[in-house]
Amino acid sequence: MVARTRARRFKIAFAVIVVLAVAVGVGLRWRALLSGFASDDYVEYAMLKGVYPVKRAPLDLFNFADGTEKEAEILMNFGALPWWAHPKLRLAMMRPLSSALIVVDHAVFGGNPFYLHLHSMFWWAFLVVCAALLLRELLPFSLTAVAVVLFAIEEGHALPVVWLANRSALVSLSLGLLGLWGHILWRRSGHRRFFFCSIVMFFLALLAGEWAFTVFAYLFAFELWGIDGPARERLRAFLPAALLGLIFIVVQHQLNYSTLNSNVYINPIFEPLVFLSAALRRIPIFFADIVFGVPAFWFDAGTPWKSFFLSLGVFTPEIWNRIPDWQAWHLAIGALAGLLGFFIISWGVRSPENRAPRALRWLFLGGLLALVPGAASFPSTRLVVPGVVGISAVWSLVILAGYRSLIRSIMDRRLRPLLVALSILLCMGYFQVWKPAQQTYQDVEARVFSHESVREWILQAEINDCRVTEQDIFLINGIEHTSMVFTPFVRYFHGHPMARSCRIMSAAPRAHDIERTAINELEFTVLGGNMLASDLEKLYRADRFPLRVAEKIKLKGLTIEIVRLLDDRPFQVRYTFDKALEDPSYLFLYSSGQGIREFKPPPVGGRIRIPRAQYPNLAFLRSPTKRNNMDCDSPARPKASERPAERDL
Repeated sequence: MVARTRARRFKIAFAVIVVLAVAVGVGLRWRALLSGFASDDYVEYAMLKGVYPVKRAPLDLFNFADGTEKEAEILMNFGALPWWAHPKLRLAMMRPLSSALIVVDHAVFGGNPFYLHLHSMFWWAFLVVCAALLLRELLPFSLTAVAVVLFAIEEGHALPVVWLANRSALVSLSLGLLGLWGHILWRRSGHRRFFFCSIVMFFLALLAGEWAFTVFAYLFAFELWGIDGPARERLRAFLPAALLGLIFIVVQHQLNYSTLNSNVYINPIFEPLVFLSAALRRIPIFFADIVFGVPAFWFDAGTPWKSFFLSLGVFTPEIWNRIPDWQAWHLAIGALAGLLGFFIISWGVRSPENRAPRALRWLFLGGLLALVPGAASFPSTRLVVPGVVGISAVWSLVILAGYRSLIRSIMDRRLRPLLVALSILLCMGYFQVWKPAQQTYQDVEARVFSHESVREWILQAEINDCRVTEQDIFLINGIEHTSMVFTPFVRYFHGHPMARSCRIMSAAPRAHDIERTAINELEFTVLGGNMLASDLEKLYRADRFPLRVAEKIKLKGLTIEIVRLLDDRPFQVRYTFDKALEDPSYLFLYSSGQGIREFKPPPVGGRIRIPRAQYPNLAFLRSPTKRNNMDCDSPARPKASERPAERDL
């Protein structure tokens, strides 16, 4: 009776901890409910409405380019792919379950972003519950309680919660963890119903997205270190899930789902050496994120620390330019994070105040292995979330060991152990509690603001709704991805007619000299750099497929010719149009500090210097301005019944 009462109290306490962890996480991320649509969300809406340049089935909403030259040509002619995209670029993910959830969203909620984000928030809360159930099965109550809180405040959750298209990560990881939980229950109890439950959950997780493979890393670690028995028996227990994953890989490649010929997304199956090289660079970046909270996306985007140090006058710009670039420092921080993390964890495991459960060993191994699949994508804090499931359990051991050691040192009046324990607790409190919570809140705020800014940046572009359906739009420069390739879909979602095409001419983050060499010809010269050097440009073409001098890309009504190279990348490019540049069917725009504005080509022989393209100017967007679009009726304009109910964001 006493044991039953105590067990009931633990269940109630566990439920309270999980509810509090979810409440804290929602409190940090509630602004995500006001985020609206972003990037791929608009494309998926266009696919559902049948206005994407190529037809997509309702369960195929993550197939942006199928890797065929025929489809690439259609997408490049419209502008959904830039002109430099590899003709066999493939950006296609087999996520039928996640696509189905989007279909349900639009069918039930009419595309209202608030309710769609509420749906994503539900999946995030469900993910925390699934992680809690798994950890409670493996760890003592105290360790589980701390680990669940650490997992709930992890800043890597921000992007999947804020960005609707990335909800697939929450769905896939949640169902995968349920599958892992079922597998462990099966192996411990022998009941086959748990086995069948785990296989069903793994199958659904795979249908939701590739994050399911991160859970297989934990499954492998569990069968390696987490359970006793002959090696043959453990291998036999691992094979059903492994075979399911293998079948999924074979099927998706047979159906042409994967990524291919991109520098940002790497296919480990077809490009193993490229993937290995990327993993050696990217995994240390994940260490820096997990241990020190250095955002992984800084590796590509750069760090704000440069401006901070320059403002202090510690370094002159000349000295700063002579020291190694940021990526080298980021890798060094990652290596240091790995070493420091190893020593802190070793201290926690060896602490006499703590007994490390056996499960921590394989959870830690699984957490490290779960980072490997993420190396196939560009560095981002969201990619550490699968690893944090296990690593948060290890951090909880360190925190409890530090707390108990601190109390014991005070009671025994021992100075050295007290200082060590206090240092450990301060480090853990700052880097694993305060900083993740702070960065989570700030990241959500920044992304919500960014999504709103990009949306308004596009909607306030100098595009006349009365003429746009008969026009081809050419964006001279751009360094913001959504406005660069998704402008027509953003405008369509918000009730504006679509142009015949909308194509980017240069995404080089540099100033340009633009010379008119003929009545129907423009020649771009990049100042201080070249094209196809930024990660945004490399998304569409891997470095191993360089463009050559005199190479021509022929699109509908436009021919692009590479005139000169700098460091084996285009430096000067000629654009030849079918008509004179003043033809009313052409609309030239450029990204400026005052928004996306109309560009007037110079006379023949003339030259115009355009500054570096700008990200959305927040001060300009918040100033009282009149929209540049004219609200005209048009056959291309969605009917009122088809337009989503929009919130005033």
